[in-house]
Amino acid sequence: MQFEPPQELKRILNTSALHIDDSQVLNSAIDTFEMKLTPYIAARIFHSLKKGDITAAKVFMNIFVPSGAEIECIDNGIDGIGEEAVEVKPAPLITNFYKSRVLFFVTNMCSAYCRYCFRRRKVGKHLNKEDADALNLQLINQSIQYIKDNNEIKEVIISGGDPFILNDKKLLSILRQLKQIAHIEALRIDTKILTSLPQRITPEIVGELKKLKPIYVVGNFLHSAELTSEVLNTTSLLIDAGIPIISHTALLKGINDDATVIAELMWKLYVNRIIPYYLIQFIPTKWTGHFRVPIQKGLEIMKSLHGRLSGIANPAYVVYLPDGAGKVPLLPNYLLERTTEGYYFKNFEGKKVLYKEQIEL
Repeated sequence: MQFEPPQELKRILNTSALHIDDSQVLNSAIDTFEMKLTPYIAARIFHSLKKGDITAAKVFMNIFVPSGAEIECIDNGIDGIGEEAVEVKPAPLITNFYKSRVLFFVTNMCSAYCRYCFRRRKVGKHLNKEDADALNLQLINQSIQYIKDNNEIKEVIISGGDPFILNDKKLLSILRQLKQIAHIEALRIDTKILTSLPQRITPEIVGELKKLKPIYVVGNFLHSAELTSEVLNTTSLLIDAGIPIISHTALLKGINDDATVIAELMWKLYVNRIIPYYLIQFIPTKWTGHFRVPIQKGLEIMKSLHGRLSGIANPAYVVYLPDGAGKVPLLPNYLLERTTEGYYFKNFEGKKVLYKEQIEL
């Protein structure tokens, strides 16, 4: 989408209520990673502003509209968790961290581009030839063959880009081929489209996905402002068909780095039958340092959730490690001391409590 920002963007949104960087800065950011919005997202910003809901408008703006902070690159690489490391890339479109499950990158496009994306090296118009060939049928088939040849693999996580950017025929062809492999017991689709273009999930595609169960949809949910009636109608369509939806929530400065915001999001996901799964610590890339939230703050947010939400509504707080080392969970430390009487803990209210157990020190 090429325009003369910020004037054209302000015209689309019909407002001057939000700060938008000047044309030169915004164009520089777009040169490194193009701006792409869906009509649905633009409408959400516009209607939020019309209702005077500046918070919701800023959430969508911070997610999808570039800023000058992206130009101030930090000293990080472009692959924050080592997905391209040779030792975990057995096939061009496959990353294999855990042996029993693999990531399968079936596309290099999304319906809209999130500014915090840690995979921006893999999506958009600036790609190198290998990544730009992600839709090449030969590479798709080569990757499926690798999965067929490796009996250790039990689950395939379909990712990209966003798999739902593919048309029904292409996406279902890949999923059906994977389903026919005897040792593949579960499929998972990672997507942002539930909140960026919920209209993409039609009764027709849901009907076909239902035939491939067990299949899971992992949605990217960042803020309760995203959970509009359109989004919740779409998630209900999938859930009612027996397709569970679980949530990935990236912890991001300026979007959701607040205990009340996270608690509200997790509760609203929970009561709408979406399973809060991961609260994900910032994954560094050189363009996205302005989204970083310190781990200590993430731990404080997690600690606040335990006294406010039921256990099922609490996500796991995880850190994706660099160099292909996988992810690890983080928990607030409730253990105060160990004595011969047992263990002293601090509960969510700060009360010191003894759990009795005879211990030899």
